[in-house]
Amino acid sequence: MLITSKDVIPYEVMKVLETVRDHQADLVPYMPNIKAVEVIERRELDGNRIELLNHWHGESDVPAFVKKFIKPEMTSWKDYATWYNDERYVAWRLETFYLNKLFTCIGKTHFKEVGPNETEIFLEGDLKVYPEEVPGIPSFIAKKAAPQIEGFIVKLITPNLCNLAKGVKAYLDDNA
Repeated sequence: MLITSKDVIPYEVMKVLETVRDHQADLVPYMPNIKAVEVIERRELDGNRIELLNHWHGESDVPAFVKKFIKPEMTSWKDYATWYNDERYVAWRLETFYLNKLFTCIGKTHFKEVGPNETEIFLEGDLKVYPEEVPGIPSFIAKKAAPQIEGFIVKLITPNLCNLAKGVKAYLDDNA
């Protein structure tokens, strides 16, 4: 499933980029379905690149049909990100804590100056869900449950990816 989002917010491009890169934990109150973000590792590779590993802890209503198979750690994920500061984008990859094969989600987020104190945030990603990888679900049930499991994962991850600009704007409005 292709995920795209494009929004313009009224803040200078480097302020927006640095907010997203350096203050993800502070953005939690402004993001739907997120309980916490933990910065696990940060490595400055050179003057241009920074690698981050963040753990995102989500919360969402689990569909009744698959509730006994979905564990809380399945609503959390690892975010591997390489920030290219000069080029103003981040390449990212998400994976679950519990089972790395449950889904794959990779993409890039670009930060583009579109005017004085105006930044376009353009996110493009690809999400693939593999419901048959949920432990304890027999294959015949996984096939029937596939739409619900996919819907649950899409509902958990995509609002946070697509609402990033709104969260950053609200955070900067409150903290600028």
